[in-house]
Amino acid sequence: MEFEVLKHEGSELSFKVRGASPAFVNALRRAALSEVPVLAVEEVMFFENESSMHDEIIAHRLGLIPLTTPPGKYVMPSQCDCGSELGCPRCRLSLSLEAVAGEKPTTVYSGGLKSEDPEVQPVSSSIPIARLGPGKALRLEAYARLGVGLDHAKWQAASTASYRFTKFDKHKPENNEVVFTIESTGALPPSEIVAQAARILKSKVEKVSGQIRGEAV
Repeated sequence: MEFEVLKHEGSELSFKVRGASPAFVNALRRAALSEVPVLAVEEVMFFENESSMHDEIIAHRLGLIPLTTPPGKYVMPSQCDCGSELGCPRCRLSLSLEAVAGEKPTTVYSGGLKSEDPEVQPVSSSIPIARLGPGKALRLEAYARLGVGLDHAKWQAASTASYRFTKFDKHKPENNEVVFTIESTGALPPSEIVAQAARILKSKVEKVSGQIRGEAV
């Protein structure tokens, strides 16, 4: 297969693939959407919530805020050797929020979240979390973990992933040409999402091949 980058600007990547089958391209799309791990808030501890919104609603909003995810720095909770439900620095990080409104109503934004890891931040500082009335306060601590979109949409690394064939010959896949487009949520660069998705597919193929060889022996 041959790859040619057509566009790579910000969170969007578009590239052409030559010699790919529909099965491979669709598998790459599915892996990019549902199997590339990124960080997202999973648990929230509230110390004070004087907003008009219930704790559960604010926790849900926090979970949907995309967080920048440094590749390889954190591990999935199920793969961590700490063996603790609370987690450790390798599989969990905390973000704190403390906001108090003045004499006028105040909107609390994602930029108010303070992460213990400088490499992990909300992808945008202007995502609204809650509205506070005069003199009201919101104090909490949120805990983020790695996850995949297969388990929950908040862990999707890509917001969209699609492809279209510009040339297609089912009898001669080597003549096929497809344009693949992916847009990142901002948690990872789009090129990193594609690279990880390809590695995931390669690992699956190697696992299946190993099992087939083992059974044959």
